[in-house]
Amino acid sequence: MIIVIVPLINIKSFCGLSLLNDEFGYWATAGYLNGFSWKDLIQLTPYYASGYGFLLSILLWIFPQPELAYKASIILNVVFLWISFYYLIRIGNLVFPDIKKNFRVLIAAVSILIPQTLLYSQYSWPEPLLLLLYVSISYSMILLVKYRSTKYICEGIFACFILTIIHPRGQFILFLYILMAASLSIRHRSYVNTGLVISLAAFSVIIGLLLKEWTLIHVWSFKSGYSGMNTISFDSTSVGGFINSIISHPNLFIISLMGKAEASLLTTGFVIVLPIIESINSCKATIFNKSKNSSLDLLIIWLVISFALMMVLTSIRTLFWMERKDNLVYMRYFDFCLIPLMFIGWGLFIQMKRNKYIYLAFGLIASLISFPYVIQKIAEIPTGFNYICSSYIGGLLLAIPDQNQLVQTVQIVQSILLAGTLILFLNQKWKTHYIPYVWMLLYAGMNGIIYFNVNNKLLENRSTDLDRIAEVVNYISNNSIHELDYLLDVQTESYPYDAKLIQFLNPELEINVITEFPKYFETKDSTVYLVNRESRKNYPALTSENADVSTKGLFLYDFTD
Repeated sequence: MIIVIVPLINIKSFCGLSLLNDEFGYWATAGYLNGFSWKDLIQLTPYYASGYGFLLSILLWIFPQPELAYKASIILNVVFLWISFYYLIRIGNLVFPDIKKNFRVLIAAVSILIPQTLLYSQYSWPEPLLLLLYVSISYSMILLVKYRSTKYICEGIFACFILTIIHPRGQFILFLYILMAASLSIRHRSYVNTGLVISLAAFSVIIGLLLKEWTLIHVWSFKSGYSGMNTISFDSTSVGGFINSIISHPNLFIISLMGKAEASLLTTGFVIVLPIIESINSCKATIFNKSKNSSLDLLIIWLVISFALMMVLTSIRTLFWMERKDNLVYMRYFDFCLIPLMFIGWGLFIQMKRNKYIYLAFGLIASLISFPYVIQKIAEIPTGFNYICSSYIGGLLLAIPDQNQLVQTVQIVQSILLAGTLILFLNQKWKTHYIPYVWMLLYAGMNGIIYFNVNNKLLENRSTDLDRIAEVVNYISNNSIHELDYLLDVQTESYPYDAKLIQFLNPELEINVITEFPKYFETKDSTVYLVNRESRKNYPALTSENADVSTKGLFLYDFTD
């Protein structure tokens, strides 16, 4: 019930976009497919893949009122979370049969109810769908190991294909799935399955490239400046660029990777250390002892490699982390890989014997060393922190704004946990099967604190955005305005966020972006103009007194009378 209630508790106030570039980029394809003319604003938006936009276009068609379509997208995200939860339980049934059913359900709930997933689901972001697809791919991987059926190959590659058209970073998951599925097929001497894997993967890549080309031509009209983060692909140019980035800036890459690793440890309560070390042990046993891997071993190897691959990729894409505070600990591009890995970590915590405590101690020691350095680097960056993209560290910064106090508090807690794990490892008398559940309870409590801190901040930002444009939206609606010109100040405004929010709430409105204000006093050109405080500075004649709407930095001038 928490999965449903928490994301939807504030849905009444979710009336429009808030994370403007991202959400508008996804709704751009939906607007185009529903016949709306948003071209000028789309061309001032980084490219976003069309896969999620196709889904949003159906919602916009069913619910012509954008507020209802937006709410429907939030409800759909919650459905994706619920199905992901169900898949985690199914995975647990296969790999942890010795753990009681109620406890398998518990660790699935604790794994999926991290702050990020709950926060992502409250926006028109595809992350809940990415999580569902990744968990379903992982589930098909287990079934492929157990039953060697072509059915599960087809299901896995289809999910990978959907992943790639939602975001190009999914191509790396597809590539890894091809390698593992083909290797398993060759190992089982099923060469028909091997050919099927390669054929379906090639078909998926071709269709994905064609869809991308269609989106760029028809929706973005080839005029937008591409966002490097949003157009990544697994080709020779991209891979060569990644390698060159690491070679050219090794120090920046190491720091970037350290930030992501630290954020991952904190976000998962350190339990991902267990499957990571177990994957290394499994690989060593396979190579040196030539022992066969169980379905759990292969699942762990899949989860660890895909998580590591996506974290390294994210570290490269945010290599110049000093551009924005949260870039150093940016998790949005790979945290969907954390959920099933953390689920396996909790299962191992319950199932393993003595070694689990020393494994956790390794994670705590690593965090004790890296956390102060990461926080120091974040403090040195002058720009803002996007809390939703690394909500765990963002939530800590909101809870304890003072850098030194935050570091001291976290290190005291980590030191206590480290001492406890070492005592449990060294002294048999202290070990009890209740320890994992106590750890889980502490972790869940911390998650609650983090979530409510970040969520309150994001709700405040959402309210501010909607309040700022409310009077303009009402004026447009009450006066049946169908077209207006938005004056863009190219010196201070890269992306016209207010105009995009107004556009979404008035999808049939045609907004033309202009960079110079015409001599309207002479021509009386019967046009409606929207300007903000910065763009108005260049035109002294545009005063708040002669504006038809003047509100919180936005000014509307209606010359249609």
